[in-house]
Amino acid sequence: MGKRRRRTSSSSTSSSPSSSSSTNTSSPCSDTMQQLDAQLLFGIMLAALSNHELGATSEGTLVIQKALDHLLLSLLSKSPNSVMQSQQTLHIPLISLLPVLLNSKCSVVACSGLETVGAASLFSIEMNEQIASDGEIVKGLITAVTSSRRSVAMAACNALLDLLTTSVGRCKLLEFSAIDNLMFLNLHHLQFP
Repeated sequence: MGKRRRRTSSSSTSSSPSSSSSTNTSSPCSDTMQQLDAQLLFGIMLAALSNHELGATSEGTLVIQKALDHLLLSLLSKSPNSVMQSQQTLHIPLISLLPVLLNSKCSVVACSGLETVGAASLFSIEMNEQIASDGEIVKGLITAVTSSRRSVAMAACNALLDLLTTSVGRCKLLEFSAIDNLMFLNLHHLQFP
């Protein structure tokens, strides 16, 4: 699980006031991202998804990446913030974007979405249940596990393990035959490494 948090430490250091004032490499986008509430974050991500084909170097990908980093940082932060409704669940509009992000053709976006799902699953029991109750997110996780892109498959495995921490998560994964798919995938990798 230590690998999953690799980007957040660099994000939090680059957005701290001392680092941005000493190096002037802080972009207006990163300064704006620090002050986002959930509705604005949703609007920015939706606009980036609808206006751009997400490729490895597109501006839309960069915006989505920054927004997901902000969301992930909010989930990992102990201080109150405006992204979460009651400090226990995510806003419904943000949840609605996760299936699209999990199925992205861009590996960076898919991995960030998967890391966000994993962090949200571990944040609280209520948030884990909120994630597990969304069938499209669970299907997206299962699909991502079978991805030919190794980074996406690993991020999906981590997110699934995080979702399994509650009985609701385990029941939903059983309902979608995720355990069977994981066993088949594991056997396939043993036969054809």
